Amino acid sequence: MQHRIKEMSEDINGNHVIQKILQTWASQHNQFLYDAMERQCVEIACHKHGCCIMQKCIDSATEEQKRSLTMCIAKNTLIFVKNPFGNYVVQFVLKLKNQQVNQLISRELMSDIINLSKQKFSSNVIEKCLEHNTKEVNKQLVACIMSESRCYFDLLSD
Repeated sequence: MQHRIKEMSEDINGNHVIQKILQTWASQHNQFLYDAMERQCVEIACHKHGCCIMQKCIDSATEEQKRSLTMCIAKNTLIFVKNPFGNYVVQFVLKLKNQQVNQLISRELMSDIINLSKQKFSSNVIEKCLEHNTKEVNKQLVACIMSESRCYFDLLSD
C-alpha cells in the first residue's frame, strides 16, 4: 500500500481509505503515510482530492509528523500558491500559526510578492499570510512591497 499513497489520495474512493487509517491507526503505524506525503508532496497537494488528504494528514499528525510535513509544504510554497488546489494547503498551514513555518512561507512569497499579489490563487495566500503572521513578519512583507515603488503603483491599479 505504501507505494500507492499518491494514487489512493487522488482517487475519490481511495482517499477515504487513507482517512480511515488516519482516524483509526496509532501514529507509529501510519508513519508510512507521512513519508509518502513528503516524498510526493507537490503532486498530492496540487490535486483536487490530494489537497484535502494533505490537510487531514496534518490534522491527524503527531507534532513531529506535523513539523516535518508543514516544513516540506513551506519549502514548496511558490509551486503551491499558483495552483488551484495547492494554495489551499498553504493557507491551511498558515492558519496553524507555527511561526517558523509561517516565516519560511513569507520569505518564499517575498521573492516575487508583487506578481504573486496580482494572481488569483497566490493573492489569497498572501492575504492569509498577513492575517496569520506576527507583526514583525507583516512589517517585512509590507516593506518588501513598498521597496518596489515602480511595481507598487502597478499593484494598486490591479
